[in-house]
Amino acid sequence: MKAIRFAPLVVFLATALPWSIVAQEPPAKTPTPLEKDLKALRGKWETESLVNDGETQDDTLRVEIADERFKVRIGEGTLSLKMKIDPTCTPKLIDFSRDADAENTVDEDFLAEGIYELEADKLRICVTLPKDVRERPQKFEAPAGSGRVLITLRRPSK
Repeated sequence: MKAIRFAPLVVFLATALPWSIVAQEPPAKTPTPLEKDLKALRGKWETESLVNDGETQDDTLRVEIADERFKVRIGEGTLSLKMKIDPTCTPKLIDFSRDADAENTVDEDFLAEGIYELEADKLRICVTLPKDVRERPQKFEAPAGSGRVLITLRRPSK
């Protein structure tokens, strides 16, 4: 007799439970800070300002960021670099190295260490010039004698 009382429950569990599991959508994956910033950095950028070791430069740079590649167009020339970021630090870290997959005039041991700040359509990057062996910048400034470059980029207007 007891087996008969549980029969409807067993039938219900055997038929309804699998459908309730299948019907549930998997939880949305929360992007990591790295994924979030790489996505936000992606696209085309233009120079708003450029300070090289204390001197304001009038160079117009066009930058294109795709995943971990940073392409800089200066006039007719192009420089392609690998970009590595760490958005979990304060300030956020950015490093540039030679892109072995691109034709470059950059030395194989090229490394420029810096910091970055991303606010909507504005990107500020401060790096130590590779030829100068100095510490990574801690502030967004490039005074004379610092061996730093401070670049402010904006997304081009459509």
